[in-house]
Amino acid sequence: MAHRDTVFISTDAGDAHADHLVRELTSRGIPVFRFHPEDFPHACSVSIEVEDVDKLHAEAVSRGLEIVYPLTDEPWDVRRFFVRDPDGRVINVLMHL
Repeated sequence: MAHRDTVFISTDAGDAHADHLVRELTSRGIPVFRFHPEDFPHACSVSIEVEDVDKLHAEAVSRGLEIVYPLTDEPWDVRRFFVRDPDGRVINVLMHL
């Protein structure tokens, strides 16, 4: 399966609708990454896919921008970091591995 075949769901524990959706998707062989919103306190407003996330991370650091989630290789084959823009929005900057 490609990375586009994974479903990401942010839910509270005990959400019956989400529980049903997760069961339905996994029964069809679709991987589901489920997380609680509190696990990601810096929820993103925008995600941007780039060709060279390391270069952009270095640029953000050199400009003194606030990195709110470090440059990380995620288990779903994405390398990313979160940066806060001047208006306070968190931007997910990523590339697929």
